[in-house]
Amino acid sequence: MARFALIILAFVLVALVADIGVIFINGFSTPSEEASVAVILGNKVYGDGTPSPRLQARLDEGVLLYQTGKIKRIIVSGGVEENGLSEAQVMAGYLSAHGVPSDVIAMDDTGRNTHLSAVALSKIFSRETPIIVVSQWFHIARTRLAMRQCHFTKISGAAPHYVDARDIYSLLRETLALPYYAVTHKGC
Repeated sequence: MARFALIILAFVLVALVADIGVIFINGFSTPSEEASVAVILGNKVYGDGTPSPRLQARLDEGVLLYQTGKIKRIIVSGGVEENGLSEAQVMAGYLSAHGVPSDVIAMDDTGRNTHLSAVALSKIFSRETPIIVVSQWFHIARTRLAMRQCHFTKISGAAPHYVDARDIYSLLRETLALPYYAVTHKGC
C-alpha cells in the first residue's frame, strides 16, 4: 500500500512540475510574428477609474505591440466591477490616452473571465485570425488554452514585465486552473 501511495505521489509531483513548466514557457515567450489583433484581458479598476498597476502593465504592453507594428487592432476584454465601472471602458480610455487611435480599439464588456473573453472573440473573428493574448505571465497558458478551445489556431501571448508578490499565489492558482480548464471547458 505504501508503495502505491509513493507512486501516486510521484505521479502528482511530475504532473505539477510539468504544469508549472507549461505555465513558465507560455508566460515568458514573446510573440515572434505579427497578429491581426491583441486581446488585452481585464483586471482590477480602482473606484476613481484608474487601472491597477497590473492592468496598467497589460495596457502598456498593448501600446507597445501597437507602436511596434506587431498588431493592427486591440480588443479590451473585461467585466463590470462591483463599483459599476467597466474594465473595458477604462482600458480603452487608457489606450487612447497613450496614443492608440480609438478606431483601432474595440471593447468587450462580457469578458468577466478567461472563458467568456474567448467566447466573445469567437463571435467576432474567424478561427484563422492571428491573435496575441495579453495578460500576466502566469495567465498566458490558460488564456491560450481557452482560445484553442474556441477553435482559434494562431495564438501567441505577450506578458508585461510586471511582477509582484501576489504572483506566487497566482502561479499556484494557475497550476490548478490550467488542468481544470482542460477538463471542464470543451469549446465555446
